[in-house]
Amino acid sequence: MKQAFTEGSHEADRGAGPRRQAGTRTARVIVRKVVAIATTKARARSALERVSARNRSGDRGSNPGSPLQGVQIGRMWQRLACIASVSVLLALGGTVSARADEVPQASPITRQMEEMRALDGKLSGQVADAERFRRLTEFYRARFSGLQASSVRAAMSDEDLRALTLAAQLAVFYHHDGDILDDAMADLRLLEDRGAARPGDIRAAYGLLVAGRRFEQARHFLATHPDLDEPEPPRLRGLRADVSGAAEMRVDETGGTLEWAPLDLATLPRILVIGHPSCHFTQDAAHAIEADPALRKLFAAHAKWLAPQDTGTDFTVFHRWNTEHPDLPMTIAYRAAGFPMIDHWATPTFYFLNHGRVVSKVTGWPRGGRRNEILAAYRESFPESGPSTAR
Repeated sequence: MKQAFTEGSHEADRGAGPRRQAGTRTARVIVRKVVAIATTKARARSALERVSARNRSGDRGSNPGSPLQGVQIGRMWQRLACIASVSVLLALGGTVSARADEVPQASPITRQMEEMRALDGKLSGQVADAERFRRLTEFYRARFSGLQASSVRAAMSDEDLRALTLAAQLAVFYHHDGDILDDAMADLRLLEDRGAARPGDIRAAYGLLVAGRRFEQARHFLATHPDLDEPEPPRLRGLRADVSGAAEMRVDETGGTLEWAPLDLATLPRILVIGHPSCHFTQDAAHAIEADPALRKLFAAHAKWLAPQDTGTDFTVFHRWNTEHPDLPMTIAYRAAGFPMIDHWATPTFYFLNHGRVVSKVTGWPRGGRRNEILAAYRESFPESGPSTAR
């Protein structure tokens, strides 16, 4: 996989997967595939240890890269396993020719899947997350939506069906569109009916149901897949019929129940921190802020901490965070679409808001921290606070 870490933030690993080459001996092809899978998992674990999910030279910023491929590594191994497993899907998805000196060309569906991954890699770090996610979703709808008809899927080979499943999972991982999630689940059911579903397929689907806030469906899915070693999804209370606006989920004392609550973007605090309890750089930022009198006072008075909408399935980490950081409590975005002003969801990212409008942004938390940048951004964003503010 192509490492795309941004120093000090939750950046994603972009899996490129093994490339088939005509004329290569079958045994060598298989070895390359196995090595690619091992590399994917090794990088995922390495990123978790460093608790980063992307590392670009020079800046500990963030840049969510390709999901289900190595993904925003660092948001716990559960999320990594979900993503790395999809990388494995594509790595092993191809059928090797029975002849030792021949490898068949990839099918049109597999080639389109690889084009989608290439587009993801091309856009990563070049455009805002929101734009990248939009373009990947458009690519999926243009190239794959028409293949989701039941009769079309039924005629596909297992290899093509797996590529189609991966394309849907990749698109819904980024954009969380309900109809695309329906596509991904229908694809998985057909793989299961054929006996062709792999544990990674199932694990990825469960994470996507949780990310899609389909907690009851996820609960049923978990019950019908007893071999899936994942925590029970939380209970969600207070959900309203109209959930189109900004909303958050607040974690109870055990992490087993979430309270849905609407948010008024215009009345958000001046600093909105996008973070995650399992992100090492978010942890570093919190500890540095708590140890610095000026930052501690500033964030206690003017900051809100918000976790992204993602495939993490362990919500107890939020309870632990709130216990360990009582002055920096963290809630969870119900849907990313409810926060249109957020164009970059990698962690940590610090948004400076004026009545819900972004006036400045600081990304990442490098080894030396971002103290000066944060204080400068605050003073420049809110000059009326006076020159002595947040020194």
